[in-house]
Amino acid sequence: MKIMIHSLSVAIFVSAFLFSSLSVTVAAESSSKGTSSMVVDVAGVACTVSGKSREATLEEALADARQKGHDYVISLLKAREKQKKGAHKSELVSAYAKGTVRVVGEPKNKWFKDPAQGECCEVMVKVEAIPAGKEIATVIKKVSPADPSDPLVVKVWTDKSSYKDGEKFRVFIKSNKSFYGTVVYQDASGQKVQLLPNPYQKDNYFAGDKLYELPGAADKYDLIVTPPLGGEKITVFASTSPVGELSTEPAGKVYLVTGSQEQIANSTRSIRFAPRNNEPTSKNSAEFFEATTELVTVK
Repeated sequence: MKIMIHSLSVAIFVSAFLFSSLSVTVAAESSSKGTSSMVVDVAGVACTVSGKSREATLEEALADARQKGHDYVISLLKAREKQKKGAHKSELVSAYAKGTVRVVGEPKNKWFKDPAQGECCEVMVKVEAIPAGKEIATVIKKVSPADPSDPLVVKVWTDKSSYKDGEKFRVFIKSNKSFYGTVVYQDASGQKVQLLPNPYQKDNYFAGDKLYELPGAADKYDLIVTPPLGGEKITVFASTSPVGELSTEPAGKVYLVTGSQEQIANSTRSIRFAPRNNEPTSKNSAEFFEATTELVTVK
């Protein structure tokens, strides 16, 4: 894949890339797949009672943080369940209750003395609550495409599923509620390119229930298929709070994404819990959605 810039003689900055035409078939949305989760800031505590080592105490503190994160998400979802009726609300609680919790990124540790329990460790860390796959898939299918009170669901697709070498292609994105997103293209060789944000478009805020196109009508670049050819995919990392930044390096007019899949997963989930334009948001939690679509490039 190559990004072709139309003109370098003018300053290129696009403040909006909303696609106003509805000529794109909605059926293409079915090619989009996604996973849902929630990211929470929590603190876990454990002490070196009974002669436990520092290492064992730290592991216990992390386990405490994971449990607290799980409990917080369940209580938050139950509170939301009371505010709105609907079968999928209770199903959402059930999906997270049966799910798992993992630590995101490096924890910040603080050791202190407790008169009764000895040396203690407090860890401040982000955790990701991941709902049970089968249950959350059922919930995602029931989410209204225009209801922001439902869980965040993002769809990404292209105008075709197969492209020839040299052919232009477009990426479409739509969600049921507003989110911040990072869009990454992975070619047949496994190389990853960050389509958004990019040097010409820094704003990665998507309004809910609106159809977006990359590149947009006002953008000054094209997406053109080039070798290597084969199976490729586009991923949107989305959150109701600003998504964490990926490790990238400049490569002409785009950014190449560096790091392993695990590092990418942790980086995007290193969310900054901050509202946009005084919009309401939780101080220590955010919804997260990872949407993907696959395509094939041929000669």
